[in-house]
Amino acid sequence: MITTSSSSTPDPGAAGLPGPRARRPALLLLAALVPALAASAGGSTRPQGSQPPSPSVGSCRPASGPPGTRLTIRGSNFQAGATVELGGVPAEDVVVVSGSEIAATAGPHPPGRVTVTVTNPDRRSGSRGWTFRYLAPGGG
Repeated sequence: MITTSSSSTPDPGAAGLPGPRARRPALLLLAALVPALAASAGGSTRPQGSQPPSPSVGSCRPASGPPGTRLTIRGSNFQAGATVELGGVPAEDVVVVSGSEIAATAGPHPPGRVTVTVTNPDRRSGSRGWTFRYLAPGGG
């Protein structure tokens, strides 16, 4: 028996093509992969108009010293005008050398380990705990 259809909409299955529902998972997969592929190729996946990523603190050298020690803080997403705090105390003479390096001087603080926090002018911040250890003046 031959059945005829009065519908003017072509049947994709009749031509050997998948219908719209069969294509949906492939499109969803492609949509999920594009940002990851762009990032791995060095492209930006951030939509235009969105905010830049928060700064990330990776290391602080030297790892210890008395107040007044000149520090090099390495990480990522540092912006010109960023500020640095060591244990909640503002660092002095902060210079953003690049997007991945900041030079600063440790301000006054009692001995002990502290968290290093970098705050960009857009108020986004990043911290790393126990990154610097204040020593008593005189090195002890």
